[in-house]
Amino acid sequence: MLYTILIYGLAIGIPTLITYYIQKNRPNMLKEQKNLFIATLCIIITPVFILGFRYNVGTDYFSYQYICQLMQAKGIFALLDSTFNFEFGFKVIVIISNLIFNEVGISFFLLTAFIIYSLPIFAILKTSYIKNKYIIVFIFLILMLGPSTNAIRQMISVSICLFGFCFLCNGKILNFVFVILFALLFHTSSLILFIVIGVL
Repeated sequence: MLYTILIYGLAIGIPTLITYYIQKNRPNMLKEQKNLFIATLCIIITPVFILGFRYNVGTDYFSYQYICQLMQAKGIFALLDSTFNFEFGFKVIVIISNLIFNEVGISFFLLTAFIIYSLPIFAILKTSYIKNKYIIVFIFLILMLGPSTNAIRQMISVSICLFGFCFLCNGKILNFVFVILFALLFHTSSLILFIVIGVL
């Protein structure tokens, strides 16, 4: 129990402190696109590493590992196989992760953790009117760390949608619609965001 608290504390605390440091001491880093990518990588490396190399953490851990094994055997043809009743984007991620490493599962968990954390963190850093970015990063990590070990497909979809809110806040509704449509490739629950557009 203490070990779990320590690991989760590191996964939340280190990125929050890095965000605080960048915002207070290197504010120019958030103004250029290239530096924004570097800042995002520095912030997400801890949770991605912890979640990418976890073992038997999350109720769906072995289910996802089994899916990776089955799809690895089918190769690229798994995209067309109707026995894999998943969204197209999720199948693509599994196939790509199987190509990265031969070790089934590790590359999948690394890749999905990278997607889940990089897009929202990048959006937080990019959004200029968020004054205390480290607080938003802290809240985001607290809310996402648990679910991202279980509902991976949904969390990929959520992270893509959170990234899309950058466009919505800037009045680029069409771009936001395209982001939602892209998120639908990973989980159909993204459809609910069309209600947000309807309200606006």
